[in-house]
Amino acid sequence: MEYLPVLLDIALVLIPLASIIIGASRGFTKTVLPFALTIFFLLAARGYASPAAKRINSEFVHSRVESYIEERLENAAEDGVSTIEKALPESFVTLAEKAGFTAGEAIKEDRIESVSSQITSAAEKRLIIPALTFGVYVLFYIFSKILALIITGVVDIAAKLPVLKQANSLLGLVFGAVFGAVRCALFTGISALVCSFLPGSAYASAVSQTKLLSPLIEYISSLI
Repeated sequence: MEYLPVLLDIALVLIPLASIIIGASRGFTKTVLPFALTIFFLLAARGYASPAAKRINSEFVHSRVESYIEERLENAAEDGVSTIEKALPESFVTLAEKAGFTAGEAIKEDRIESVSSQITSAAEKRLIIPALTFGVYVLFYIFSKILALIITGVVDIAAKLPVLKQANSLLGLVFGAVFGAVRCALFTGISALVCSFLPGSAYASAVSQTKLLSPLIEYISSLI
């Protein structure tokens, strides 16, 4: 632990320096573009996932679920089963309770259609729509990664042209510096949190002995 303060200061310098070097060597197309495209497509997915899930539900799921529930209730009534609890699987009984019914509520033939509709609505709200939304979001994510790889590959080929190569490297360096600053800030913030929550730890003691990290933490704390 004797050399930990020195190692922490070295890490503080190497983190942004490494980001700058990597950014310059990889260029904008490999440093920033894949990340930026992924974020863009995920934001787009966030906007389209819910409407797409509702469309899928209305087109393919709603009628099947409602018909299933209605059929179970009708068959139960014909067989002399008197309550929702005995007519439906446990998961649907829970949904029926969420819809305002009780597990022991009697099945009335003239209300089967209405009850089925209300239980289906509860299933859509609490289970079907969220599950479909998540599924659509995952598909959007996979599609976005594939599309980002294709776009990045095309742009990377273009960026290797002599007229664009230098600009690509320069932009990579600039954004590498930005990423380095962010990583440096995260490292500093995590160190500050450790010192705050574990003031008596060896790590906190090492941070207090650093020549760069400790003054930086104090400076940032004074700004907050």
